[in-house]
Amino acid sequence: MDPNAIPGLLTALHSEDRIVRIVAVEALGKIADPKTTTPLLGMLHDPDWAVRWRAAWALGMIGLSAAVPGLIMVLDDPDKHVRWAAAQALRRIATPEARAALESR
Repeated sequence: MDPNAIPGLLTALHSEDRIVRIVAVEALGKIADPKTTTPLLGMLHDPDWAVRWRAAWALGMIGLSAAVPGLIMVLDDPDKHVRWAAAQALRRIATPEARAALESR
């Protein structure tokens, strides 16, 4: 994926079309640029479970410890796929805070 696509993908995160948001989040995860961590954290609150699932996955791909608090919150998401993706992302990041959150579940 081309990092030059990031500005357009960040704009696509605000689309009313859930498929556009899903594709944008997935592409950002493949690019894995740390600058996209904050917008992806925001996508953890998307009303669509598939967007939240991909946002958690993307944050795991980026691997910044700054994502840990947001991912910990998603461990209580109503959708099991989102919870699983958040747990996998926390395992990938593997900070002491992330480990503690996983062990307490």
